[in-house]
Amino acid sequence: SEGNLYINFFRPAIDSRGYITVNASSVLGKGEFSFGLQAIDWGHALLALKNGNATYDVTDTFSGTFGGAYGLKFGPVELELGLSVPLLLVNGDRGPDDEGDPNTPNDDQAFEYAEQGLGNVGVHLKTRFIKTSKPPHVGVGLILSAYLDTATDNIFGGDNQLMPEAMLILDKEFGSEGRFRAALTGGFRYRGKVASFTDVGVGGATGTNQTVAVGSEVPYGLGLSYDLSLRKVSLVAE
Repeated sequence: SEGNLYINFFRPAIDSRGYITVNASSVLGKGEFSFGLQAIDWGHALLALKNGNATYDVTDTFSGTFGGAYGLKFGPVELELGLSVPLLLVNGDRGPDDEGDPNTPNDDQAFEYAEQGLGNVGVHLKTRFIKTSKPPHVGVGLILSAYLDTATDNIFGGDNQLMPEAMLILDKEFGSEGRFRAALTGGFRYRGKVASFTDVGVGGATGTNQTVAVGSEVPYGLGLSYDLSLRKVSLVAE
C-alpha cells in the first residue's frame, strides 16, 4: 500500500484575488460568489526511496482542485468563506520486478501502481484588517483553514487527520494604477501526530524499509504580479 500523507505541497490560492498558490489580502465583496476549477497541477518524481537494489518511486501526481468562496460583511468586518476540494491521480513503481522463470516470459510480474481519489478538503475563513486600496496601499489579511480527514487511504493524497492552519498575508500595490503587486504570506499548519510511510513491500515486491515522515509545517510564499492589461491580463511569479 501507499502512504497517508501529502507529498505534493501545491495548494492553490483560495479565491480569484490571489496569485497561484500565494493568497492576497483582498476579499470578495458582500454577496459575491466564485466557484470553479482553481488549478490543475502535475508533480514528477516527488518521492524516491532506495535500499540496495530495492526501489520505491512516486513517479507522477496529477491533481485538480475545485473551490468556491462567498463574501460576507458584518459592519466594518469583511469576511470570506471558502471551500477547496482536491481530486488526485497518482502512479509509481517498485523495483526490482519479478522476472519469474527465465524460460517462461508470461510469468513476469511488474510492480507498477496507479491510484485515484480525494485529498484533504479545506474549509477557509478569510478576513482583512487593512486595505491595499488606501494609501500607503499596504494590505494585511488573515486566513484560518481546516483541512479535513477526507483523504482516500494509501494514495499519498493527504493526511488521515484534521489539520488546522493559520496564514498571515502582507501585500502591497505599486504605481499610480497598482499594476505591480506583491504579497508575502507565512503561517503554521498543525499536525497532531506525525504522518509517516514506511515501504515494507507488498504483493511480492521487495521493500526498501525506508521511511518518510512529516510533522507540523511553517508554510510561506512570495507572489509577484504585473498587469499587462489592468486587472485583466497579468504576469505572475512565485
